[in-house]
Amino acid sequence: MKKLFMRAGLLSLAVSQPAFAADAPIAFEPSAPWAVDYRDNSCALSRVFISEAGPIAFQIEAFDQGSNVNVRLVGSPIKDVGPSVEVRWRKDGPGHEMNFLFPTQSPDGIRGFFAMTSIWSAYLEGRKDDGPFKLDTIGDAEEIQFGGKLDPVVTLKTGPMAPALDALKKCTDDLVASWDLDPQVQRKLSRDAESKGISLTTPLVKASGHPAGVPSPIRVLIGENGRVTDCKILSDFLSQKESERVCSQIKRQARFSPALDEAGEPVATYHVEIGMKFRG
Repeated sequence: MKKLFMRAGLLSLAVSQPAFAADAPIAFEPSAPWAVDYRDNSCALSRVFISEAGPIAFQIEAFDQGSNVNVRLVGSPIKDVGPSVEVRWRKDGPGHEMNFLFPTQSPDGIRGFFAMTSIWSAYLEGRKDDGPFKLDTIGDAEEIQFGGKLDPVVTLKTGPMAPALDALKKCTDDLVASWDLDPQVQRKLSRDAESKGISLTTPLVKASGHPAGVPSPIRVLIGENGRVTDCKILSDFLSQKESERVCSQIKRQARFSPALDEAGEPVATYHVEIGMKFRG
């Protein structure tokens, strides 16, 4: 089977009026079990779905235990990806328009898109998202639908998502542990590290088919005193020299209010962001 997945980029969610009813969706059934890929800097949950129109590959890539998740949908049945795509994470849920969407097309014409979403909150026990259109988890979903300016409208018959997301959760816990942090302590923080002091935005990275560039994910480790102890650019597009320049500035100038553990004591932590900004 041809390689379907593309590299990661940026996506944000804005509430919109769902446009799923305009076209009849194509239903895709799973052709293989879910697979979790333990990567150096992320965890990827992937599955291939099939219909009479052909295969589609779907992927959720997590950079941490939180909401920084890349979503990718790629396959030969996709005829066109417009300026916006809407996602409905479960049949009875609201539709969300995904802005800052990056359409992709391989040299042999396979279309798709990648984007980043914060709608999926990965089992963070101490951090609540009270937004009216945010879901604490999509574990009770049994299908995911993509529509809007996507041709055709795609329905993925996922079946219960909870076991797959639990496997992804285990991977992200192991990822956090590889940074010498206790994943259970991080899940129960009573307060995240809060940035302060400078304003810094990571550079846009030039990518094939996207001349304006795409934002580069960054991960920083933060000590109990709020100082940055480590920095990592998570994009393969950025040169080593540019990565070192950006991280050097972050480590030299960035300051955080320390994170607090479940008991309210300062604790070392991490922060991952796509296009990181520090504001006073």
